Amino acid sequence: MSRQLTIAGCVLLVLYLAMTAISFLFTPQFTGLARPTWGFFGIAIAAFVVSLFALKAVIRCPDDRRLLMGVLGFAVVFRLVLLMSHPIQEVDYYRYLWDGKVVSKGINPYQFSPQNVRNTHAATAPNTDLRHLATLAITSSEWQQILKRVHFGELTTVYPPVSQAVFGLATILTPENARLGTRITIMKAVFVAFDLATCILLMKLLSCVGVHRGFVVAYAWNPLVLKEIANSGHLDSIAICFCVASIWFIVRATQSARELHPTEPRTTQLALAAGFALAFAAGAKLFPIVLAPLCGWFLYRQTSTKATFTFVRTLLIGSAFLFTPWVLAPSPPEPAVTYDDNGDVFDSETVLATEPSKGISEFLSRWKINDFLFLIVYENLNVPMVGAPIEAWFVVTSHDTRWSMGVWLSGITGLPLDLNTFMVARAVTGFLFIAVVAIVLHDKSGSPHEFLEGVFLTLAWFWLTLPTQNPWYWLWALPFIPFAKSRVWYAMSGLVFIYYLRFWCKDYWPILPVFGTNYSGAHFFDFVIVWIEYAPWLLALALSRYGGVLRSLYSSSQSAENENDSSISAN
Repeated sequence: MSRQLTIAGCVLLVLYLAMTAISFLFTPQFTGLARPTWGFFGIAIAAFVVSLFALKAVIRCPDDRRLLMGVLGFAVVFRLVLLMSHPIQEVDYYRYLWDGKVVSKGINPYQFSPQNVRNTHAATAPNTDLRHLATLAITSSEWQQILKRVHFGELTTVYPPVSQAVFGLATILTPENARLGTRITIMKAVFVAFDLATCILLMKLLSCVGVHRGFVVAYAWNPLVLKEIANSGHLDSIAICFCVASIWFIVRATQSARELHPTEPRTTQLALAAGFALAFAAGAKLFPIVLAPLCGWFLYRQTSTKATFTFVRTLLIGSAFLFTPWVLAPSPPEPAVTYDDNGDVFDSETVLATEPSKGISEFLSRWKINDFLFLIVYENLNVPMVGAPIEAWFVVTSHDTRWSMGVWLSGITGLPLDLNTFMVARAVTGFLFIAVVAIVLHDKSGSPHEFLEGVFLTLAWFWLTLPTQNPWYWLWALPFIPFAKSRVWYAMSGLVFIYYLRFWCKDYWPILPVFGTNYSGAHFFDFVIVWIEYAPWLLALALSRYGGVLRSLYSSSQSAENENDSSISAN
């Protein structure tokens, strides 16, 4: 390793130690303004700047074993440091812990919501599994606290079966009498294991296509990756690992098909492995399924019909098998008697019904946060109701137009106005994403480098068109960023940390308008700060893509003007 890279690694280590130290001010004992959100934000941005410096330094180093061992060594140390930290502005791990406990008991996690369990009296529960979970909740104060803190506890879990299996594994590895902090650390350690496997797979992928393996720093040392997995403990590392494995198998399959003496069984076996890996990736989190058309098309163009058919068949069969527990989860019976937290009888009619798909359907039809393209479309379709917050400044459609269209759609679908608005906005941004995929399928399937750029663009634009642009969702595309042609994409790993300022806005200005605007708290973030997060970046991305064309047009117009001037002078 070079001296510059070593210095960058040491500075990052200090910053991650500082992040770990500050994380304990984000425990449940500290709420609101007592949490140093700006301090965390400053550390994160500093780490991002240093990581860019490290990336610039690493590609100047010889691509040898010594460099890779140094890069991986620092990557491991960074993750070990943040494993000891408390999750910053994060609560998803409570759901992971509860789901893991349910799975470890052999109970389908899609059958009961945490609220079902909390509101059920163990002695009168009509279902054996529900009775078992209710008993666990009342006999363990720790599990009772976990149940109370599960985010959206009225909904069944949204996490697919492969992730559920990993949750269960982490629970089995955890001692029965372990404290909450230990349980969180073990769960995070399992996710970090997948994360480190991704780093190794990424180096193999870079080597396959002849790219400097030092580019793995763009992922392995990235502060967003470290914060969202080693600190926050997000399950996305599972899907990312299987997704990178699938893409690696596909690239190897195409290389096998182009060898001087290609062997069909070898190519088909690699296509088979790619199909299984992508099925497991989608079984951990749904996003990798958007890569299926690109992967199938690339295999078809670069290998054989047999290999392509093997990939598609394996993906479909594997996905069908893995999703069986989700699809066939039985609906729970209504509890005979339910109780509230004080032990009083609870009205069972107020308990939200929990079909197996309820959690995921709610997520796909209502949740939105930190979005930009979706936000613009949604707010220009949204029908303001009486008592609703003031409308966004960027709305250009009239109230009457939005109202007429909303009523018309509700008359057709029978759905509420807000749900119709959400679904129409999803359709618009979904069409934009499909258009991007169509372009990628046409232009990015001629060589492994083009294919890998297409993988990145597909995942990146899928994230950009989502209504839920959580920072950790950007990790889906991040392993493939070395294949992005525009350097503007690298900036997004730092810009998404702005998301965490939303908590500060909500805590500091819960009611009063911010800086003399019409918006307070979360609305100020959604309608003002989000534009700072995305608008300049999208403009820079457009200029990086079309700036050359504009310069050419400008040069042509200048040349034409000069010729006209010369003609006038001559005359």
